[in-house]
Amino acid sequence: MESLSSSFSGIIHHRISTMTASIPRVRHVMPIEGHVLLVTFDNAVMKRYDVQRLTDREMFAPLKNPHFFDTVAVEPGGYAVSWGPDIDISEYELWQHGITETGGAGHDVPGGETAKG
Repeated sequence: MESLSSSFSGIIHHRISTMTASIPRVRHVMPIEGHVLLVTFDNAVMKRYDVQRLTDREMFAPLKNPHFFDTVAVEPGGYAVSWGPDIDISEYELWQHGITETGGAGHDVPGGETAKG
């Protein structure tokens, strides 16, 4: 029975590792109009993520304050963006539910790149 348990655990670990390995890490985040983040991933894809839908939850309520919202930063390793130690959004959530930028007016981002939006 121990062998079956070990095999099952290995399969789950492999699936989780494979699933998270395909999600790029966050390289840069910039707050833009409203409660929208412009997120640049390490594969150079840029996505807009609207945080407004989360602000009705108690945990995310402080993000309604625009000055606090603007303090967003990338967590070490690019696994999330955060506002202090208590509020964060994972790279998985940002990647899966963000809207990919596909052209239009540019936004300046660090490193001399231009984000399309």
